[in-house]
Amino acid sequence: MKMSIFAGLIFLYSLSTSAFSQIGEYSKPTKLTALQIKTVQQGVKRGKRDPSSAIFGDFYGAALNPPNGDIAVCGAVNGKNQFGGYAGYQLFLGIMKGELFFASINPEYMQFEDCMKLGGYE
Repeated sequence: MKMSIFAGLIFLYSLSTSAFSQIGEYSKPTKLTALQIKTVQQGVKRGKRDPSSAIFGDFYGAALNPPNGDIAVCGAVNGKNQFGGYAGYQLFLGIMKGELFFASINPEYMQFEDCMKLGGYE
């Protein structure tokens, strides 16, 4: 379990613009199940200042990586800041490995359009 978490953190750290574009090139858009959406939401909430305040937008993109079965997911989340007000929607990008989801919130190298492409929307 600890090794899986460590591997997920390494993956997120290593994401860059070129790595993100490769996710889109070598994967195919997929639809998330209700259980997968819940897993994604729990993973994203862990990175928020006030997890209970998280409000999710539509899940814009999910893509299955056929060789290993991992699913890349991006979307939008809003949550309260340190002043108790909602900060506005931020993009998140993460990888689902089995029943775990590792998320990076507001990655500087990702744009909304990239997220749409990941989900197969051109």
